Amino acid sequence: MNKVCFFIIILFCSCKGKLNTAPKENKKIEKKVISDSFAKNYNAFFKKFSTDSMFQRKRLKDTIAFCTNENEIDSKLKVVYYTKDDFQFANYIKEDSLAYIRDYDRYKTETIIRIDSAMRYNYGVDNGIYRFYVFKQDGLNNWYLTSIHDYSN
Repeated sequence: MNKVCFFIIILFCSCKGKLNTAPKENKKIEKKVISDSFAKNYNAFFKKFSTDSMFQRKRLKDTIAFCTNENEIDSKLKVVYYTKDDFQFANYIKEDSLAYIRDYDRYKTETIIRIDSAMRYNYGVDNGIYRFYVFKQDGLNNWYLTSIHDYSN
């Protein structure tokens, strides 16, 4: 009797494990496809945002928060709000491509893309540059620049 129960338990456990492995693999593949489509969507947006001044103006939020340290001693956060009218066109792709090879104020860029937001970081090379731009996606899959953070010293 004990041998039969032992055999049934082993059979049950081994079957249960085999049934669960296939769906887990499918879920991982599905998540990868979703994240790839968001990355493609953001990259297409950012290319147009960086090269088309009219498009860039449309994709700025009405008020954009500019966050920085008030001073280096106590590191108090200072937030200033700007409107679309306060901004001038900037070609971020061109600036970023030249930033690593110039003689001074060199920086490298990194972009982290999430489902509803993206952050574009600028890290200084042998200097104190540290800033990032926050882009958020609305319910219609449109990306907007919402805030700029500059904690350079």
